[in-house]
Amino acid sequence: MMYCGEDSAAKVVVGEVIRQLGWEPLDVGGLDQALHVEHMKLLWVPMVRVNGHSPNVVWAVFRRCRAGPSNAMTLQR
Repeated sequence: MMYCGEDSAAKVVVGEVIRQLGWEPLDVGGLDQALHVEHMKLLWVPMVRVNGHSPNVVWAVFRRCRAGPSNAMTLQR
């Protein structure tokens, strides 16, 4: 679950609360990121309420296992 803020001590507490709730905490930076996190919520609410998607839909973070072009997939045409 993404979170942001300027107070590093508070972010440690928030990260631990998120972890205790069963989510992986993801610190996305300072308060300048709050608007972006809010926009994701604004996208999620209509997806659930208007379009009938499950409220259990969550955002995913994709991480590469290895960096570099040797791990890149080749697209076949």
